[in-house]
Amino acid sequence: MPQPFRLTLLTIAALVLAWPGESRELSVIRQSGELRICLAGTSAGFYQANAESFARFLGVRPAVTTLADWDQQFHDHEGRTVAEATYVTKLLADGSCDVFPNDLHMVAWRRSKMELVPYYLTRKMVVAHRDLRGVLHQPGDLGGRIAAVQKGTSYESWLRKLNETILAANPVRIETYPTAESMKRVAGRHAEFTVIGAEAGFKWVRGDLDNLDLLFPVDDVVEVGWGIHPAATELRDSLRGFFAENKRVGSEMDRAWQKQYGISLMEYQLFSASLAEDGLDIQAILTWAAPIGAGAAGLLIAMAIWTRRLNREIAHHKRTAAALQEAQAVLARESAQRLSISHLTVNLQQVRNIHEFGSVLLSHLARELSLGMGVVCVKNPTSDQLIPVAQYAGTGGATTAFGEAEAHLGSLVERCTATGEIIVVDAPERRQFRIRSGLGNCSPASIVLYPVKHKGQLVALLELAALKTIDDAGMTFLRELEPIIGFAVRGVHFAEDSSC
Repeated sequence: MPQPFRLTLLTIAALVLAWPGESRELSVIRQSGELRICLAGTSAGFYQANAESFARFLGVRPAVTTLADWDQQFHDHEGRTVAEATYVTKLLADGSCDVFPNDLHMVAWRRSKMELVPYYLTRKMVVAHRDLRGVLHQPGDLGGRIAAVQKGTSYESWLRKLNETILAANPVRIETYPTAESMKRVAGRHAEFTVIGAEAGFKWVRGDLDNLDLLFPVDDVVEVGWGIHPAATELRDSLRGFFAENKRVGSEMDRAWQKQYGISLMEYQLFSASLAEDGLDIQAILTWAAPIGAGAAGLLIAMAIWTRRLNREIAHHKRTAAALQEAQAVLARESAQRLSISHLTVNLQQVRNIHEFGSVLLSHLARELSLGMGVVCVKNPTSDQLIPVAQYAGTGGATTAFGEAEAHLGSLVERCTATGEIIVVDAPERRQFRIRSGLGNCSPASIVLYPVKHKGQLVALLELAALKTIDDAGMTFLRELEPIIGFAVRGVHFAEDSSC
């Protein structure tokens, strides 16, 4: 072969290898009859089950490839991962892979190499041996300790960043192992802690309650998704549809999560709502709660099964220590509160006017907070005047409620509405305020004036007198309800009444 011709061929070959390849769009995938799935990580079997479900959703057969290591998903054409560079990862660019279904944390450097389609939220959690629960409370406590973590993950990146910043003077000693081996080393005290996503934390800790404990969250809430070629827009839209279809009780992914983590995808969706930076994610709850039905029966069953399973595990491991009893009580209370919030969300969607809204809300609060009396006032959208729309007086009839203590509470109400701050009066003096209702005549243990805001604006005021002190858990419950109440106030009919 003539030398110039050979050089020309070599030049063309080099250009072909260097040029980002065309994506395998959905039409090409369907024409070929196969979805090219590339797996990586310790949980490859779980990822494969979900990806094969996606292939069935598309009506094609799965073609599965297991990668040599986790980092291979992010390699450029020279087989390197360059975090600061922007390129389409080699396996997507050359068509070797259509999808990385490996539940990738959607951090910025990964977004510069592929399209990441999200389907759930997570947060990094520190898992350590149970003996360290009283020692490790925050990232600063990790200095000088040994961590076992999977190489190439966002968990390793977070630890290295920690060593460069707040732990620069006393860095963590990082050892890299597959996730399963990392957990074994922590359980066996060969390493002191590891870092893992919240969803996987359920699996590992519940599988070894004698040795492992989920301590505290670190870093920001992050989206988790699957990777595809940036130009595969039709595939991206189909993947979004697949995720939406599976966010229901009993779906293939819901069952796969149950098998993998010991918690279904729908149960985890409920938990992950509390991870959102702005508090409870209303839209997420409404999206998945509506198909379950007005009574939220599926959620109730799921919670009951989860609680029974946890109780069986506790009985199996014969957990008698006070620390575990406290953890069980916290879990039961939090589960009950989340279920309660879900019920209220469904019930408020069915009210027809603002007075019915107030009655439903007070009835719900009375059960959760042991109310003796209560009033719901809503701001008139046209006059900005607070109007009472519902009152509660135990099992008795109507009551003038807080109006009888106007001389004592009036200034507090004005301060509450003017500043937007929550006011709590514990153990008020007898001469200041008395509860007179079907529950009898007594002094309240707590009085709470709670301003409800929606998009930064005051829309309602809750005036609550409780028979028991409203503790931190009760106040947290009210804070989680606030966005739901504000959202509901804006969505129901307003009928003006007398001033509050």
